[in-house]
Amino acid sequence: MRNFLLLGSAMAFSWVAGFVGHIALRRTLGPDAVGAVAVAEGVAALAVTCIGFGLETHVRREVAIAPERALEFARALLRLRLVLGAVLTGVFVAAAALAGSPDERIVLAGVSVVAQVAVIVSGTGASYLHAVQRVGGVTAAAFAVKATWLVLVLVVLRTPAALVAAPVALFASETMRALWLDRLFRRHIGTPARTSMRAAAREVRASMPYYVDSLTTVFNKFTVPSLLGWLAVGREAGFYSTAGQLMAVPFFVLPLLTSVVPPVLAQLHGRDPRAMWAPVRRLCTTAAALLVPFSAANIVAAHVLVTSLYGTDFEPAVDTFVLLTATVPATVTSVLLASALVSAGRGWVVTRINVVTLLGMVLTAVWLISASGGAPGAAATAGAAALATWEWITVAAFWGACGLGVPDRRYLRYAAPALAGMACLVALQLSGGAPVWVTALAAAPVAAATPAAARDGLATFRALMRS
Repeated sequence: MRNFLLLGSAMAFSWVAGFVGHIALRRTLGPDAVGAVAVAEGVAALAVTCIGFGLETHVRREVAIAPERALEFARALLRLRLVLGAVLTGVFVAAAALAGSPDERIVLAGVSVVAQVAVIVSGTGASYLHAVQRVGGVTAAAFAVKATWLVLVLVVLRTPAALVAAPVALFASETMRALWLDRLFRRHIGTPARTSMRAAAREVRASMPYYVDSLTTVFNKFTVPSLLGWLAVGREAGFYSTAGQLMAVPFFVLPLLTSVVPPVLAQLHGRDPRAMWAPVRRLCTTAAALLVPFSAANIVAAHVLVTSLYGTDFEPAVDTFVLLTATVPATVTSVLLASALVSAGRGWVVTRINVVTLLGMVLTAVWLISASGGAPGAAATAGAAALATWEWITVAAFWGACGLGVPDRRYLRYAAPALAGMACLVALQLSGGAPVWVTALAAAPVAAATPAAARDGLATFRALMRS
């Protein structure tokens, strides 16, 4: 529980700093430039994930059981990633130059790649320390690094290089974090051995289920902005990324869940495989019910939130935001279910489900975006509709794979009424709004389910952390 609170405080601060920085970024650059940055970030993230190898999940699972194993492969993995990252950066810069892009877009392409390489390197560094439950230093690093990111964004936005403010700040802050975490690694785990690339290759093979899973996760996040830049215009990617940034308010807990929950579930599964599934079921049911009020409030206040935070230029992003914020309960639930499957040694099941649903989402997005027309925000809303549909399909697939069976009374008491109320609110907002009394009537099931779900969810989580 202490580790959870430490990581939670760091991630809450990181989210606040990131939120402020992205508001400044959008107000300064406008939809077109924000779209260009979103497309560059998306394409770079998709490419760099290919050299990430899904090692964060592999490290958290393996090093939690045998910490000394980290010394055998940490140095080799870092060397492999840096070499591949340098090659990838050269490829991106060359491709942008050959395409005749302006100089600032060539620089944006290169910096976006090196920034994403720094992210995966520092992320793996944090995973080693999470695995051995040494999170105090990780927390301090998160505070310092995110504060540095915010300062750099605000400074660079006031220069002629404003277009690259986000990736420059990300590269500098994540490099700082990686160096900090390397010192903590040496203090708490030891000095990495000088091993050959064979050690890296062995771990890459072992992490293959998580590798494919990480690819599908990142593709799920960045494919739609990339498709919008290709099939529509950059401005639509700007609308989509803005809605996604605002929708992701509660997602600062996702790294927390993926860092803390899998080791706990793995230990619980190791003691008694059957005992793990009952708390997983309860946690997923109450988590969905607890996140619906957040989504419902955002749906009702969507227009005010988007225009007041980002300006009226981003008003076409309102419907996109409504659809994306309705996926928050689905995303968190699918993360919990996938973590349970991984902890049970069924990583390939997660991989297969993610690959199938990703392909379905991409094909649906291409179809809907192509047919969306030229109205401002229409293509972005179409992409959000595709993502929302397949997020909920993913939850159903994971639920079935976990063997949790037909939803029980707790689900019918908490989650089902709340989700039904949220669906009504989405329909009302997309149809142009409704009288206050109609909106209140749709929100009533959400409000009624929340208090009991909060008590049950907190009790379940405490019991899981103490197990």
